Amino acid sequence: MSPNFNFNFVDVRDVASLYLKLLEEEVISGRYIIGTKSMKLSKIASMLKERMPERKIRPFLVPRSILSFMVKYVPVRLSKDLGLRPGDRLLSVQLSKPDPFTFDTSRVEDELGITLSDIDDALVETAQWAIKHGHI
Repeated sequence: MSPNFNFNFVDVRDVASLYLKLLEEEVISGRYIIGTKSMKLSKIASMLKERMPERKIRPFLVPRSILSFMVKYVPVRLSKDLGLRPGDRLLSVQLSKPDPFTFDTSRVEDELGITLSDIDDALVETAQWAIKHGHI
């Protein structure tokens, strides 16, 4: 079951490369954005189904009524576990947009010389790792 909104994904190896590069640089200023691509979970499931045909992957959407319930009540119920105050909402739900969006990562590429990973490839590698280690 996947919600009908977008998440931004980053390959953790890109995060590590960026941190190492920033530690090596003498002059650093500003922020570096490495989130290159946002995708709906259903789109990820469809991509994984296409790229991993041997697996049984069935993408489908969460009904809007369930999402509305989650946005209103889940953060309150989980507030103790997540360190939220009563009334706080899940930031990812509030900030998600219905349409895909991208970020400008040219500073990372131009100033630091880091080529960011293809997110589809990273997601497939993550799924393969999880399968190999018995998590899926």
